Amino acid sequence: MLSYTIAEMTLVQTFSSSGNFLTQGFQQPEGLFLSIPERPMVSGDILIYPNPSNGNFTLSYNSPENLEASIRIYDLLGQIVMTKNVSFTAGANTVNFDITHFGQGNLFLAIPMINSKGEKKTVYNKINLVN
Repeated sequence: MLSYTIAEMTLVQTFSSSGNFLTQGFQQPEGLFLSIPERPMVSGDILIYPNPSNGNFTLSYNSPENLEASIRIYDLLGQIVMTKNVSFTAGANTVNFDITHFGQGNLFLAIPMINSKGEKKTVYNKINLVN
């Protein structure tokens, strides 16, 4: 939560008594909240779990046909930190990831898929790493 002050008096006094502190000044009564909207864990037929993750997570995809994909994981600077080439067969597919060697934070997963007709589709997801 973010808060801000305006119009503080020239002389600001702080009073304390048994661990409690009171500072004279003006504080805005409303709080400002900063948030990043979370994308849903399910993108089409793609499910990533668990998310947040400790670094071991699974990508599950129910493919309508045979597809080739080059899954890329990006850091917050947009640099590719991992690439994994996979072949999805028609039906249920799972791909396991172990990225426990990365530090805590957000990573982005890009899954560009090419079908047998050469059509390309890319799906993006966010992975929250917690250690």
